Amino acid sequence: LTTLSIGSLLQDIDVVGNYAYVVDSTDGNLRVIDLSKPDYPELISTLSSVGSSPTSVRVFGNYAYAAIGVGGMVILDVSNASSPVLVSKVAIDGFCHDVAVSGNYAYLAAAQGGLQIIDVSKPQTPKKLGKYATTSIVRGVCVRDGYAFAANGSSGLAIIDVSNPYGPKLVGSFDTSSDAHDIWLNEKYAYIADYSGGLVIIDISNLTKPIKVGSCKMNGYAWDVTVKDNLAFVVCEAAGLSLVNIVDPAHPVLAGKLDIGGKAFGVSVAGEYAFVADDYQGLKVIRVEGIGQSAEDRAQTTVNRPQPTEGVDVKTTISDDHVKIDDRDRGGSTQTISEAG
Repeated sequence: LTTLSIGSLLQDIDVVGNYAYVVDSTDGNLRVIDLSKPDYPELISTLSSVGSSPTSVRVFGNYAYAAIGVGGMVILDVSNASSPVLVSKVAIDGFCHDVAVSGNYAYLAAAQGGLQIIDVSKPQTPKKLGKYATTSIVRGVCVRDGYAFAANGSSGLAIIDVSNPYGPKLVGSFDTSSDAHDIWLNEKYAYIADYSGGLVIIDISNLTKPIKVGSCKMNGYAWDVTVKDNLAFVVCEAAGLSLVNIVDPAHPVLAGKLDIGGKAFGVSVAGEYAFVADDYQGLKVIRVEGIGQSAEDRAQTTVNRPQPTEGVDVKTTISDDHVKIDDRDRGGSTQTISEAG
């Protein structure tokens, strides 16, 4: 585990190429971190006061799009990572929790303001188009093939046809057991961080009739989720990071968890690393060897958590239903974490 202390409450992270883009909700800043040496991340730039309380950031091409709560959304030019520039701002109805970008449009999860669509074809002059009034507090959104998939708070999943950006309409929904906070799409499944309901997996192959196929309880409150290969990475506030084996979506297995201190609010995965926005604790970098391997090879995968200040590696072996942590090099012991945690 490597930590880059920043001194503010990190709320979300997006990793693109060799850079991590993080927003903090204390100072309202966008920070860019060089990850060319992931074990030794380096803060290279800070753009101050992009908004009152940024909650989410997504990078698309040369621009970063940040959800800034009551302020709506800001667009930032990040073509020069060392010197990001504020380009424009658009006010909306509601509290902007999350943003997704596809083509010429940005899709905003605007809490009680529902799903709102912004034309960003001209980043200097974004234009509000249509919106869909959801039944609950929308906190997360993903877009694919003309449909927006919204984490619709206490109402679960909402699937919205956005092929007409001026008149989005609901085509399907599924009510999860708790409070949908975030969503990730992977092939025919939607993975939802459902707060006290843990990770919920929904088959969306039939958009009008999505069905739940599996779920996995967390040891904390599921806040954000990212999927890479056959692993779901779920951050659970004070409970840290959990890894869920999703080889069989109908029977997801809690493969392991890592208490990283603080409160984990955002996670992004690139290469063999998971990057966690860990509130006042800063950016946490966790090396996960074996991502990208075949299912057979993953049956015996190693996770290294570098300790550059001590020169010691903590190694964890992941199998289909447990994690073994070997900490003997530091005078610790070998322990196994079962599926139940």
